[in-house]
Amino acid sequence: PGDRLQDGCGRANAAQGEANTAEDGGPPEIALAIADPQVWTFTEAQGDEDAASRRPNAIFDCGGGLFLSHAWDEPENWSKYFIGQSFQTAKQLQVSTALRRALPRNLARPRVWVDWACLPSAVSGGSPNIEGDHPFGNTSFGPYCMTVKALKDPGFLQSTTNREGSGYTMLHFPTDYAFTGTMQRRKFDEAGRPEKQTEPSQVDWQLPPGWYYVQSACVVAEGFVSEQAAQRMEAFTSRREQILRWCLRLELRDEMWVELKLGSLRGECLLLTEPLLALHDCMIAVAPWNYFDRLWPLCEWALFCARQGPDRIQLAVDAYIGPSLAEYHRAIRRLSVSKACCRDPRDRKLLLGLLERCFKCEASLVTVGYRKQYAEIGSAIQAQVMPEQQWEVDYSRVDRYVRATAIALFAREAAVAACWLRNAVGVDCDEDECG
Repeated sequence: PGDRLQDGCGRANAAQGEANTAEDGGPPEIALAIADPQVWTFTEAQGDEDAASRRPNAIFDCGGGLFLSHAWDEPENWSKYFIGQSFQTAKQLQVSTALRRALPRNLARPRVWVDWACLPSAVSGGSPNIEGDHPFGNTSFGPYCMTVKALKDPGFLQSTTNREGSGYTMLHFPTDYAFTGTMQRRKFDEAGRPEKQTEPSQVDWQLPPGWYYVQSACVVAEGFVSEQAAQRMEAFTSRREQILRWCLRLELRDEMWVELKLGSLRGECLLLTEPLLALHDCMIAVAPWNYFDRLWPLCEWALFCARQGPDRIQLAVDAYIGPSLAEYHRAIRRLSVSKACCRDPRDRKLLLGLLERCFKCEASLVTVGYRKQYAEIGSAIQAQVMPEQQWEVDYSRVDRYVRATAIALFAREAAVAACWLRNAVGVDCDEDECG
């Protein structure tokens, strides 16, 4: 995949903490099977009484494992084919069954990445106000000034792992984190000698709950640190080292002040979608007949197949596909990247860019309409018809690739189901699982 993807995999490997397995260390299929079916209901915000807030927690782990891809929305005509069962309950059963089926194929490890447990929520609020947490929105928060002593406090760096190594310096605040302090501003003469008098400057800021990482940091000119001395001190850069090692290397005293700029771990994970998929060994696709109508699962399918191959996908459709086979035929026929829906329009720009780059989709100038333009020629005014053109990307090669791989995997699923049926009625079949 090249150096770009390899570097991205390293970043995603470090950024995807708090992921991949049940909190108590048990098998993920057990944690998902006993969870409330409402965990599969999309919700913008969670409260104490919200069933979706009782989702199984994730723990820190990196690399490999199984990626669970699904569509949040209930497909159209669900009640027509499944009268006595809710979509969330059927979806939960499909996930549990697919996890158990992946084990005999040597596809699954005891680690699962699922978005509602492993992808941090967007951060918003605080003082100064944070909004637009997205790779195509606000990607850098701050600056936030604080003392080195407050920076080293376990209440601030409590979630940081591998503090003395390289990688992301991650911060996790279950509740609001507020800082209050007084910085002593001091003037220096031309020779760099500090004046006796200082000017106090109040520093107050507040971070909303969420996951962050330290993007950059530098020493602030204050107290007995002149502006020239602060500029000579090396700035901190994310991923090269942990911020505590940076403090020790520069021998920063506790009373000194530093200026931090933070980034959202959610935004970083979204930005690293492609290498995050490439890190996983296999994928479970919980695919009702609206699966390819949503851009996120369609993109996950296409990118994973391109990096790992369609043979590393385990379909979770056996309960869906029986009574609703005609709906799947229609879904495959109408599959289209350009028509796929996306809840957040900013995600659409991100995902289409990934597909365009991965599949080398070509852009062309397309005429979308015509308009009249009046021009004065001599003493007469003549109307000219001018075409209105815009650049459009052709995603037809992605459509063909996803459609072909989907047909192949659904055919394999049908062969496995036929083999099970023959065994159930006592008819011998080949030892091969596909019959």
